Amino acid sequence: MKIKNYFLFVLIAGIGFGCQKESSPIPNGNASNSGPVSSKDKFKLSSTGSTYYVSPSGNDANNGTSPSAPWKTISKVNSQTYSPGDQILFQGGQTFAGNIIASSSGSSSSYVRYASYGTGRASINAGTGTGVYVLNKSYVLVDSLIIYGGFNATSQSGNNGYGVEFLNNLTGGVILGYCKVINCDVSGFKLAGIQFLGAPSDNSQSGFSQIIAYFNNVRDNAIAGISSIGGYPPSAGSTSYSFPYVYVGYNYVYNNLGYKPGNGNHTGDGIVIGDASSGTIEHNVAYNNGWNNTNSGGGPAAIWCWDSTNLYIQYNEAYNNGSNAIDGDGFDLDGGATYCTMQYNYSHDNAGAGYLIWEFGDSRVNNSHNTIRYNISKNDGARNGYGSIEIGASANNCNNNYIYNNTCFNSGPCVKGDGGNVNNIFSNNIFYSTQANTSIVSTQSGVWFLNNNYYNSAGGFNVNISGNVFTSLASLRASNWSETWNGNSYGYNVNPSLNSPSSAGTVGNLYPNTLSNFKLNSGSPMINTDFNLATWSWNAGSYDFNGLGIPNGGAYDIGASEYH
Repeated sequence: MKIKNYFLFVLIAGIGFGCQKESSPIPNGNASNSGPVSSKDKFKLSSTGSTYYVSPSGNDANNGTSPSAPWKTISKVNSQTYSPGDQILFQGGQTFAGNIIASSSGSSSSYVRYASYGTGRASINAGTGTGVYVLNKSYVLVDSLIIYGGFNATSQSGNNGYGVEFLNNLTGGVILGYCKVINCDVSGFKLAGIQFLGAPSDNSQSGFSQIIAYFNNVRDNAIAGISSIGGYPPSAGSTSYSFPYVYVGYNYVYNNLGYKPGNGNHTGDGIVIGDASSGTIEHNVAYNNGWNNTNSGGGPAAIWCWDSTNLYIQYNEAYNNGSNAIDGDGFDLDGGATYCTMQYNYSHDNAGAGYLIWEFGDSRVNNSHNTIRYNISKNDGARNGYGSIEIGASANNCNNNYIYNNTCFNSGPCVKGDGGNVNNIFSNNIFYSTQANTSIVSTQSGVWFLNNNYYNSAGGFNVNISGNVFTSLASLRASNWSETWNGNSYGYNVNPSLNSPSSAGTVGNLYPNTLSNFKLNSGSPMINTDFNLATWSWNAGSYDFNGLGIPNGGAYDIGASEYH
């Protein structure tokens, strides 16, 4: 991926208002009645604030403080100022034409809330503009609204705005307070459905201390579903980030197809987080995004981050994402991503890589020290020639990334490595190929493999490293390229005996880790055969893909699921 032009496209098109910690196991419950519990999620509803009501049957001359005397229009809402704890509620089941412009901030103890009252959710028809615009304000909550614009994917016209835009354009690296979007349906916008943007004229890292989006449906937009972007480019090596904490969880993000004109920029991302220094992206389902992207210099992905550190991308499902050019990946840790963890995800049937680890070359630091573990990929990369896992760099290098205990089931290569790799290590993974005469692994130098299982159900062994083709595990070991360490031989070339991988389909319910198709059968040769990652001071974790405790039986298994 190449990011710089993407930022410029969003900035020019959309600025302003247009009329290694250890994760817990799978939480109980479902998305309809349970959600993220975070010490960071500190929004509070004050009992002392005023409540204002808006109804099509109202009158803007009313005081608006009761359902029997509501205001009528968004224009009236925009003309007022509010205090922390105030709520502006639109009548559920009704439609309001216009563009909400937040006039006031809340406080750290109570926010200003835009939401619905009565039966159902209210609809905001934004037409050609932005649905909700929050400029240099914070502690604002957008809650339980249907927000839609007029963008038409066929005509590529009808809207030029965002669904919800939080923008900080204050110079000097100013970090404002929290902003939050929950329980909303956001669709029909040319730019992002939900956008958190730091865009000061001095390119400093101005932003928001916490950006939070959960329980939303974000669909049928063009450039992105949910996105954060800070001042770009940051100074080389800078440790200042626009978004100190991000939480994006329990969202359905789909049919954000891209913007065909593109103007040399990639479009059609599901969830893309940039310029963040901590946070979690979890329990999202992202599908059918990106197919209208036409940029050949970099394409979209369903769920990814760049120019960020210490992010956790976990418990997500990404499928049927694509591109009309390159990429169309399931997941991606891209340029400038460092110390991020991608775990417990399920990627399948994407045009691009299931999991991409990439450096584009002009980030503040090179992509490095990321962990990709306990993920599953099925049938990824077939259309665009990627592997289940793709790693490399288009400039500079991608280095010191650790990829272990994943399961890849693919008709094409399970791993593809391009140039720019330095000390990227694959260990304890299952690489399962289903097509004859296919390289199970095809990579350049700088990628090292230890104690992986290479299996082709159609027969044969084919591993290509820097143009050297190895047709047996023994020849791979003898080359000293991989699968030997400290004079010992490692690796397997056996049927891993998975439960039913070929029949694995879409989970689709925010809990992909209920998938059982890739569990090990009793007697699998993968049981208790891991390379002990503690040898390298790596933390193997406490849970497998399915949320079960590991190790079981005294040692860890190879692959994403531990036998229980």
